[in-house]
Amino acid sequence: MFILNYIPTWLLFITLMIGLFGWLVKEFETYRPVAVALIFSSLFLIGFKTADKIWQDRVTELEKKVAELDAQKATVNTKIVTKIVTKEKIVKEAAEAQIQYVDREIVKYNDQCKIPPEVITIHNKAAIQ
Repeated sequence: MFILNYIPTWLLFITLMIGLFGWLVKEFETYRPVAVALIFSSLFLIGFKTADKIWQDRVTELEKKVAELDAQKATVNTKIVTKIVTKEKIVKEAAEAQIQYVDREIVKYNDQCKIPPEVITIHNKAAIQ
């Protein structure tokens, strides 16, 4: 159907007028089937070209919207990345504090072989976080 895009619209209107002229004039009664074929084919192609133009306009409009959303996507992605980085930083700081606390508590009980309940709760807290 892409070949039909090269037919100018004005030519379709001229063939429509020729078909109407051939259908209305009595002297061309033998050519009436040709005139009717010209009328129908011209109307069909005019409708096709009009519908194709409407769809092409919608496509370009949606392409513009996609470009705008891509620009917005970049800003949203940077916001998300900064949120993730700050959350990771908070988790690392909490984990480091927990590790330092465990190291301090282990020093107290390092020379003994028993594990006090405080160490178990500290270990569980570290596993939960």
